[in-house]
Amino acid sequence: MSLLLGQIFFPALCLGTGGLGFWQSKRYFEKIEMIEKQEALLSAPPSSDLSSVDTSDGLSRRINLRGRYIHSKECVLGPRGPPPGALAQDGPMSGRGGGGLASSPQGFYVYTPLMLVDGGVVMVNRGWDSVSHENDSYNRPEGVVDLTAVTSSTEKGGMFSPPPISPFLKDNGRPQPTLLWLEEGAVRSVSGVDEAKEPRLRVFKEVARGGGGGGGGRRELVRPTAEQAVEFKVGPETHAGYAATWFSLSAAGVIMTRKLLRTAKV
Repeated sequence: MSLLLGQIFFPALCLGTGGLGFWQSKRYFEKIEMIEKQEALLSAPPSSDLSSVDTSDGLSRRINLRGRYIHSKECVLGPRGPPPGALAQDGPMSGRGGGGLASSPQGFYVYTPLMLVDGGVVMVNRGWDSVSHENDSYNRPEGVVDLTAVTSSTEKGGMFSPPPISPFLKDNGRPQPTLLWLEEGAVRSVSGVDEAKEPRLRVFKEVARGGGGGGGGRRELVRPTAEQAVEFKVGPETHAGYAATWFSLSAAGVIMTRKLLRTAKV
């Protein structure tokens, strides 16, 4: 009986790990294709028609926005690392892996409602500000602004995610509400974007543009380029590593199962 169970269980285990290896291999090639599509979309001229932008495929597009910032309703998200590559090409100053416990410099992303001249309100990630934010003295442009952004989205928490709005607002030394993660309800709560007027909360990331901006002597927030603003959390190399691991486990399982079954028959 035990031999029969072994003949069923161990081959099934080898097939299972092998199947996971094939699945990760499939994800590797899908991710390569997705990155190529994303690069093509970002290299295309930015659209100026917000209604024509389709993000149902999960990929980001560049778009030109025109409107007035509502700075009185801005909030910050963090602490998090800076945009990948915005401070350095690599190393601890690049911001890669910039979660709250990362070794990279920590700071906050500034989110501000933008009232569009064509109607409607969107949320814009204006850029990253370090923890030592110099008394909140970054540039807040007044009047109608023109900016280039990439489409983004809110975040979905897991079972053990903390409340999205930090209960320790004063501990950060910042005047704005602080979000720990970008949950849609929390964003609406602190920004005043009414769900009745804006059923779909649209989120964008402002990207760096050449030539600088007249900030009235005030410093600018750290912004990534369009290419830096869009980075997949799980890259192709990760899928390749997982695939190699599962295939190795499957191969090792086959060898061990053969030896075990041979020994059991003797």
